[in-house]
Amino acid sequence: AASVVTGTILRVPQVSTQLADLPTTCILVSPYFDNRWVQLIPQLTGIIVLQGSRLAHSAIVAREYGIPYLVVSSAQFAELSSGQRIELDARQGQIRLLTV
Repeated sequence: AASVVTGTILRVPQVSTQLADLPTTCILVSPYFDNRWVQLIPQLTGIIVLQGSRLAHSAIVAREYGIPYLVVSSAQFAELSSGQRIELDARQGQIRLLTV
């Protein structure tokens, strides 16, 4: 399983948002992961949430698919916007902005 990936953020402002046509190398950023999205996990490059845990259902499914999953602080979450290209290191809990 890859713990470090590079991709482009797709920030979901409301968890009720229907996700379709995910861009390639998409790193999903959301307040939390809605279990209705579980079937989309294999299409994602990474997942970043504000609320959750390493033992959440979505985190376990992501781990099974080798998709990095990271729970971040509100300060980190506030800095993430759709379209930003980032490097996500889930093992170290780090996000590095590659372009603005």
